[in-house]
Amino acid sequence: TVLTAICLVIGVAVVPTRGAAGVDPFDRLVVSVWVGLLLSALALLTVALLFPLHPGKVLTGLTLGGVVLSLTGRVRDRVGSLLAQLRNEYWSEGGRLTSGLIILLPAILIGIYCSREITYFDTGLYHYQMVALLQEYGILKGAAQIHDRFGFSSSWFALATGFRAQTLSGFAVLLSAIHLLVLLRRLHRTVVTTSDRSGAAI
Repeated sequence: TVLTAICLVIGVAVVPTRGAAGVDPFDRLVVSVWVGLLLSALALLTVALLFPLHPGKVLTGLTLGGVVLSLTGRVRDRVGSLLAQLRNEYWSEGGRLTSGLIILLPAILIGIYCSREITYFDTGLYHYQMVALLQEYGILKGAAQIHDRFGFSSSWFALATGFRAQTLSGFAVLLSAIHLLVLLRRLHRTVVTTSDRSGAAI
């Protein structure tokens, strides 16, 4: 998806590669996407101090940022190297079906779950309203005078101005679920690392 690609490029540009020779490429992918997602959210919240976060402009800005970063030689080489390692490790002739199922089945189940009507109390109380305020005005000074919950400035709300809340929640859960399934798959290997065990336990 667009969000995955943007977060991957931003994360790869920031996450250091020194000492990553023995790190599984999928772990590097997941860490890079998480870091890219968090940095995107923080950047948008910072922009909201000065400007409204119109949905179209948010998506355009993140996409342009990802494209510009991907054009730099260092980031392009890092992304290419990471994808090549993933292809060799997980998308080989023998593991292609398993890897496809690990991605497809959670995506279908989580997609069905996230497409339901939202009934969470706090979402109706102030989450949607905070996103709407950020879209129309940016961070609105004095909003907490209307309701104390409007005083919570979350970077997740800033990111939700460009993407539906269900999309973001589903994306985060899907990324975690796929990572867990990959970790469980790796536990069946002959050599199991401590990070595999601790990651699956977490």
